[in-house]
Amino acid sequence: MAERPKPYIGISGVVNQEQERMLVSTFRELGLSERRNIALGVKAVHKTQYEDIPNTYGEEWYPVGAEKFSAPIVGNTKYPEVIGVAQLYLDIDHVEDPRYRTEFMQKILSRGEKWLDGLQFDRLPWHIRPEMLAFIERLKNDSGKIVLLQAHQETMNTFGPKRLAARLGEYANAIDYILLDTSHGRGIPMSPEVLLPYVEALYNEPALTNVGVGTAGGLDAQGVEHGLSRLVAEYPDLSWDAEAKLHPINECDKRPLDMNVAQKYLEASMAMVCE
Repeated sequence: MAERPKPYIGISGVVNQEQERMLVSTFRELGLSERRNIALGVKAVHKTQYEDIPNTYGEEWYPVGAEKFSAPIVGNTKYPEVIGVAQLYLDIDHVEDPRYRTEFMQKILSRGEKWLDGLQFDRLPWHIRPEMLAFIERLKNDSGKIVLLQAHQETMNTFGPKRLAARLGEYANAIDYILLDTSHGRGIPMSPEVLLPYVEALYNEPALTNVGVGTAGGLDAQGVEHGLSRLVAEYPDLSWDAEAKLHPINECDKRPLDMNVAQKYLEASMAMVCE
């Protein structure tokens, strides 16, 4: 039986190597490197990496243009436990155009050449556009990158647990991790009761024994403590990711990654791993 990839703890919205250095230092000091990888997500959306203009969240969260995207982290060339992930959101008005998808991904793969390990697809409408999964399959074969596919709220509602697992099982060779996320960067707390049937279905699907399973949604230290305990108790190799709650608005009305909040999140994650 194929093995699932090593689970990870994710932090999204990293924009520079100093943030990476501090996060990896904390990760190692806590002893998490022995148990997990750390997935560092770098935002890559239509405005900031296709049009090369800032979006409403600012450059402190979403790097703009080729230069900023070329070296936001060092990645596993220096830190073996790091998975450098481009967190992708292709524009909903253009994503159906295969030429657009190709151009967007060519930019991302070229700009992230030095550090890019994984491609995470957020809000991709694969639940209503079957060609999106075929697109991911081709991209996986051509690039050899780790693929993390978000199953967002609309997708979960469309399929339900067993049908979702069966559908993704058809593309198991093209997916490394499936990320169940009902928040979509809005900071809405996850509901273990809602997610548990989906986690169970993904773990029980015979075709997905080689695919990791992750959850996300409104996670910070408190969210980890109260939202993950039941899930991790039953599935100890579950992965999880945090973003919006780690980017509170600061005194300058900006939303950079708050390193104190991120540290507490990692501390809570270590406590969860060790339970």
